[in-house]
Amino acid sequence: MKQFIQSIYQLTNWIMSLVYMNLLWAVFTLLGGVVLGILPSTVTLYAISKKWIQGDYNFKLHQEFWKHYKYVFLTSNKLILIVLPLILIAFINLLFIVEQGAFQLVHLPFGESLS
Repeated sequence: MKQFIQSIYQLTNWIMSLVYMNLLWAVFTLLGGVVLGILPSTVTLYAISKKWIQGDYNFKLHQEFWKHYKYVFLTSNKLILIVLPLILIAFINLLFIVEQGAFQLVHLPFGESLS
């Protein structure tokens, strides 16, 4: 019975850590002003998840999150400044294709008719 209760405790502790980490992700995303905060928060979330997968649990979650968030803030936002224009160009191209009616031509290679 003691083993069962200990297993339940470990499971609930793990679930609470995940909930807390996702709450930290949301708070730090808002802290960065959403646009500048989402990528550093996500990178930090994955970095902490990687630590957990590797078996490193000996750190305070909020302190580690804050430390890693500060470390990756500028680097990850530089990345989004490079990637965002490419996404915008692809989106504008898609809008142009749909507006011109050329979207139907995309279906041809897949064996669909134009009708």
